[in-house]
Amino acid sequence: TVKVDADAQFDLTGPLPTGVLNFSVPTFALNDADREKLARIIEAMNDLHVEGQITAGGRISMEGTRLTPDITVTTNDAIIRSKKYDAAVTGLTGSVNLTGFDPVSTPGQQRFNIATARLGELELNDGVVAFRVANPDSIFIERTRWSWGTKGTFWIHAFRFKPSDPEYDVEVFVENLNVNQWVALITNDRASGSGLLYGRIPVTYRPDSDKPISFGRGFLYAQPEPGTLQVADGQLVADLLVQSDRRFVTDPNMAIVKDRIIEALKDFKYNRLAFDFIPREDDLQLKVSTSGTGQGPNKVPIENLTVNINGYDKLLNEKLFIELGSKEGIENALERFFDQ
Repeated sequence: TVKVDADAQFDLTGPLPTGVLNFSVPTFALNDADREKLARIIEAMNDLHVEGQITAGGRISMEGTRLTPDITVTTNDAIIRSKKYDAAVTGLTGSVNLTGFDPVSTPGQQRFNIATARLGELELNDGVVAFRVANPDSIFIERTRWSWGTKGTFWIHAFRFKPSDPEYDVEVFVENLNVNQWVALITNDRASGSGLLYGRIPVTYRPDSDKPISFGRGFLYAQPEPGTLQVADGQLVADLLVQSDRRFVTDPNMAIVKDRIIEALKDFKYNRLAFDFIPREDDLQLKVSTSGTGQGPNKVPIENLTVNINGYDKLLNEKLFIELGSKEGIENALERFFDQ
């Protein structure tokens, strides 16, 4: 049972009846019956499990048959889970000002803070979402910012969220992405490093597609300060070089160059490091380029090393989504990719 405190004033003497209802709802927790009622009102709620503390209050003005709300609903430390998309948010805290009933709508600059969000095995934290609601199935995200653990921070601006059909085309802006975390991610912990990356990556999300995530032309570049790379797995370097250019196998001089690159990358200090995402007709090419100097006994210099990795969108999709992100599935995906 939800307690509601209210008072109302009505004027029935004019050509149209007018009035105002003021009310407040003390803090309460949603129960199963409340969730069922919400699901009947909002179709998208059928897939969602919602928990948390809610407070509401405001006024509803009446002019004839027209009702105009000015209602604020506040959540504190709420939890929302979706079975369909294996997703969840926790620590949802903020307020929404409802200014329309038909459909349910809000003005801009509504805001929620979110402690954590999860999609499969992809986990984000310290989220902020600013938005407005056109109707329950059309939410315009004005700006959202997230941290990816200690890996970095990213922003997304201006896209429409449709709970009943979640397909998105967004531009992701990245800052302070940890080089060590990134190279470990894309090599299955076969490489490490130091430094920070920034960049922009267009991302399309189609959950029912064979490749739920696809990437547009984007980039991740190291910040101007020098950093390091360590790739102790010489076979990994050799495989990537050969994938990029068969002459590392067929040309004896290039084979010598390959050995020098393998030596340098065991302990490498870079002054430039770039990852370019290049979409092609059927796949994504990840272009990795760097320059710097090996820190081994021979101080092998590398003026401009470029490695092209084809089909990287398949790897990224498998890494994020295979078996809803199971660790075993991820490792198998990476092994298959690098063993090709």
